[in-house]
Amino acid sequence: MRREDNDWERPYRPGLVWQVVWWFDLVFAVPMFVLGLLALVVGAIGTDGAVFVIGGILASFSVLVGIGAWRLIHLGIWTSPDGVEIRSVVRRPRRFSWDAVDRFEVLPGTSVVPGIRAAPQVALITTSGDEVLVPGLWRRSPFTWGGVGPVRIVEELERRHPSRTG
Repeated sequence: MRREDNDWERPYRPGLVWQVVWWFDLVFAVPMFVLGLLALVVGAIGTDGAVFVIGGILASFSVLVGIGAWRLIHLGIWTSPDGVEIRSVVRRPRRFSWDAVDRFEVLPGTSVVPGIRAAPQVALITTSGDEVLVPGLWRRSPFTWGGVGPVRIVEELERRHPSRTG
């Protein structure tokens, strides 16, 4: 599969929360990083260990928030001429060639909180029959608010599958 990142596109409009959280994280992380760097420099020049440590913690935390925001805004399922990529916040992206993708479906999701019923979720079904649930793409997910729901996402993904286009 080609590794060119500019070939990947999200086949659906992301929800409003994605965009709001992204900007909130960015607005939060950048000033905190600058403040952390300033505290690092002041602590190093003034040989004040406490200010230096606090600056390091602030700078490190803001980098972590920035990376999380970047991964959050790219969460979901992306397509390219060569295949599909599933991106999550905590896991490495998983790529599947179109030959390995049988279809997309809306399946019962999994709940991470006991006692709370899971909502239907977008899943990629491989040619070997494995089901891969896509993080963030479930009915009424904050990541799809203001965008489209899982049924419309599946319709668009199916439309992009090379075997369906002729």
